[in-house]
Formats: sequence, structure tokens, C-alpha cells
Amino acid sequence: MLVSVLKAVSEKNRLFILASCSQDEYYTCQLVRALRLSQSTVSNHIKILKESRLLKSHRYRTWSGYYLNPSLSEEIRGVIQKILPLVYKDKEWQQFHERLQKAKDDLDICP
Repeated sequence: MLVSVLKAVSEKNRLFILASCSQDEYYTCQLVRALRLSQSTVSNHIKILKESRLLKSHRYRTWSGYYLNPSLSEEIRGVIQKILPLVYKDKEWQQFHERLQKAKDDLDICP
């Protein structure tokens, strides 16, 4: 499982999605707005994170919400806890996170 986790977080946008979803639950439309990527691209990143069992999801109306898998092993959780502080210091992350907070406050962006 470690190899699939490392592959999943080896891409910047997936790392940002994981970091976000480790703090709170986010919908695809919010992540699309903050990442400034197409819906299909963000969905593909989410699919990879779900396949590596890092993210879980649930449906609310027509939306899918994503959050960090609470059943992760202690070892995998430890790896994530080592990586995330580095992400949070990144300037690109900080800009992304500001956009994400604005998107979170504006659910009208979600059709």
C-alpha cells in the first residue's frame, strides 16, 4: 500500500487535494474552482486518491464530498503527517487554500 500512496501523492494537485481533505470535507466543484482545473481532471485526481484508499466519499444530493479516510493504518497516517506540514508552508498551497476557502463559502458554484 505504501507504494500506491507515494505514487498518489507524487503529483502536486493530488497532494493539495489530500492536504485539503485531511482538514475538512470538500466537494468536487469546490476543488475544481480552487485548483483552476477542469472537472474531469480533478475527478481523475480524486479517483487516484480513492483507489489508493487515502480518500473516502459520500453523496449529498448530486454532489460528492471527499475527506481523509479515517481507517488509514497508523503507518500511512504517519507518512501523511510528515508530508503535510511541508505542503502547508508552500506558497502555491497558500494561494490554493485561499481560493478553496472562498469556494467553500460559496456553494452556489456547485450545480
